[in-house]
Amino acid sequence: MAGRGTGILPVSGESGWPLAFTAVAACATFLLIFVGGLVTSLRAGLDVPDWPNSFGYLMFFYPLSRMSGGIYFEHSHRLLGTLVGLTTLVLVVYTLAREERRWLRLFALVALGLVVVQGTLGGLRVTGRLTLSASRRPMPWRYRSAGRNGSGRTPIHRSATNPCR
Repeated sequence: MAGRGTGILPVSGESGWPLAFTAVAACATFLLIFVGGLVTSLRAGLDVPDWPNSFGYLMFFYPLSRMSGGIYFEHSHRLLGTLVGLTTLVLVVYTLAREERRWLRLFALVALGLVVVQGTLGGLRVTGRLTLSASRRPMPWRYRSAGRNGSGRTPIHRSATNPCR
């Protein structure tokens, strides 16, 4: 198997689809980060309250006619996240099947693990199992710096000012 898995460009006689597929994965990841920034800056992070479904629909069958405002950005972010996950999975399977370099195989598995962890964290955030609340209610006491009230403790530590305790 000389010449296999030793360069970036395909060897003559080999298909160039892995390189093209890697470009798709990279572009999808860039778009995912960009749309994630839009979701955050537009405060649309919880506009679709359930996960992995979207308002009771299977995520891929949510009607386009209902995607408006923040729902459009949040749902697009989920779909791009799915695309990144699937392209990463395909690339990992290909790498494990065709690549001989151990470090590259390990790198592919680590990349897949990171994508799975990130997707799971996003889902847990939507369901409210990752943070104190899935509510969109602003909680300014969470963002105050330590020592601001003179006691060296933030208001989150004082039960009288903490609405969750």
